[in-house]
Amino acid sequence: MIRVWMLSGEELAPVDVGKFPNVRTGESFKHHLRWLYDFPVCLQELFKDGSKLHDACQLKTPSNLQLVLRLASNASQKEVADELTGESSRGNVEVVRLLLRARADMELTDSKQRTALMSASEKGHMEVVRLLVEARANMDRTANNKTALMTASAKGHFHIAQLLAESC
Repeated sequence: MIRVWMLSGEELAPVDVGKFPNVRTGESFKHHLRWLYDFPVCLQELFKDGSKLHDACQLKTPSNLQLVLRLASNASQKEVADELTGESSRGNVEVVRLLLRARADMELTDSKQRTALMSASEKGHMEVVRLLVEARANMDRTANNKTALMTASAKGHFHIAQLLAESC
């Protein structure tokens, strides 16, 4: 059993590692917490006895860990961009919301030079698009000479195209 505590002192939850045989390293544990609680992996830092754990460290039970959710500005820009655009593309509203609350830069792009707004518009995820528009995402940004509005229209996501057009 691994017990995870927030920096505030609140116990998040005990996690029975025996039920999750793939949770053996810091990195796999972060992905597990992402799956359980929607905490963006790129914002998680794990500590044990005041020392930061590296992603490759082996976790042994029983153990008390402390989880810190850092601001996006303190994380790797590539990790934040990949997670924000990836979760926008998957339509995961809660993770996108958490990333925005952590001050993730919506102008960061993934390896295909797409922003989160472009990714959500392409896949037709209306709630994510609405969330990004409300957070003032740049609608004029282009990838492959196409804006999010152009991409939404080309993919037949007319309700998203209408929202984007009305928001200009």
